Amino acid sequence: MKQDDRYTLATGELGAHRLSILNTIHKPYTEFLLQRFGLEPGMVVADIGCGTGNVSNWLAQQVGYSGWVFARISHKA
Repeated sequence: MKQDDRYTLATGELGAHRLSILNTIHKPYTEFLLQRFGLEPGMVVADIGCGTGNVSNWLAQQVGYSGWVFARISHKA
């Protein structure tokens, strides 16, 4: 993937690698907080700034077939 020099944080493969590391570190806390705030099957959720979509995929599993997750996964992230 091509690096976008106009963006402050790394994009392309470097950005995806950075987001993967952050997901590994923060995943347990993110899931805990979203469940604590009442995430449940059937909900409609927007994942703004979803990066590579790790959290978006998890959200989709939580809301199930009766819910919706709206996210735009960037090919640059």
